[in-house]
Amino acid sequence: MKISFVIPVYKSYQFLERLIASLATDLNENILFEFIFIDDSPSEDFDWKTFKEVVFDNFFKSQDFILFVNSKNMGVTYSRNKGFLRSSGDYIVFIDSDDFFYTENLNIFFRSLIKYDTNEVSVILFSTQASST
Repeated sequence: MKISFVIPVYKSYQFLERLIASLATDLNENILFEFIFIDDSPSEDFDWKTFKEVVFDNFFKSQDFILFVNSKNMGVTYSRNKGFLRSSGDYIVFIDSDDFFYTENLNIFFRSLIKYDTNEVSVILFSTQASST
């Protein structure tokens, strides 16, 4: 099973490490991941190469890291669609760059996908909770 995470980024680089760390779980060995980042702030100076080598590879070294940089600000809907059209996972998760998963909830999500790894699951919805962190 492969899960594609589509992550539009607009001037929120400071949250990316927290997001990636929140997606790391002991169930990762049973699931392949594809992380698709769409940078929608092309005028910002962010070192994606260093982010991949220092942060991303620390958690997901053997997983797919895909980066698209929009030539100009196109908006979150355009960026999500771009990631969706280029994804190759059995399941696609749209998550914003300033969001994160609580480990307990992520494990429930992964266990559910593993348990029902058939065509029975087509949509899973999550509620949100405001956080001060």
